[in-house]
Amino acid sequence: MSSLTAIGGMVLSFGVLAFIFWPLEKAWAARPGQPLLRSGFRTDLAYFVAQYLVLAPLALVVLNGVKTLCQVEALTGLQVTVARQPWWLQAIEAVVLCDVLVYGFHRLSHQVDFLWRFHAVHHSAEHLDWLAAHREHPVDGLLTQLVVNLPAMLMGFPLTTLAMLIAFRGMWAIFIHSNVRLPLGPLGFSARPNCTTGTTRASGRRGITSATSRPGRTGSSAPTTGPPAPRSIRSGSWGRIPGASSRSCSRQRRGRRAAWHVPRKGPSK
Repeated sequence: MSSLTAIGGMVLSFGVLAFIFWPLEKAWAARPGQPLLRSGFRTDLAYFVAQYLVLAPLALVVLNGVKTLCQVEALTGLQVTVARQPWWLQAIEAVVLCDVLVYGFHRLSHQVDFLWRFHAVHHSAEHLDWLAAHREHPVDGLLTQLVVNLPAMLMGFPLTTLAMLIAFRGMWAIFIHSNVRLPLGPLGFSARPNCTTGTTRASGRRGITSATSRPGRTGSSAPTTGPPAPRSIRSGSWGRIPGASSRSCSRQRRGRRAAWHVPRKGPSK
């Protein structure tokens, strides 16, 4: 793929996404009055460009490499069995397994210091809309893509047949980050932003959703304490997220260690 083709695809994607989501955010705004060109728009636009021109090609190389590693004799029986199943059953299995893995990985990203250092970039956005969904550290993005596609690769799905599934999950991820509060009726929940703004500044742990395919579900059991917000990319450069002073970080670390040994009887004050 030439550079001009990649740039053209990126511009076309931006136009299509803007055409879809800007009217939705205007008609069913979760935060009415949020301006279109809100604070951080240029930063998120830079992440959007980086995702299409850098992260996407790199992720394709990594996924192709992992796909090759999955073609081993030990998995042949599983892959033959899956290949004999109807396509709709294969799709259900891939989505369910993917959702379980994404949920587990997302929890780990909020609990493990090393992973949180990358994932915190995604939660550093102060205003959420469809463009903010692209604010993502490259390492976090690559790991997420690997987790999302691993079940299908282990089951022997060709990457070409996963294009529609990957596109759907990508659009869904953008939708649940958008500034849209849209009732989904019989599905029993409302789609709304899956992260509260400035979460890394507050505690680095709030606003975890259960999984990518179940946005805005109430009653999530994700933890609300853990490592403090690390250094993150903000406004195009590395810097500590406001509000995460060294003193408050130390208190949060002590609180996390204590939580492993002392049962919590009520909300912290």
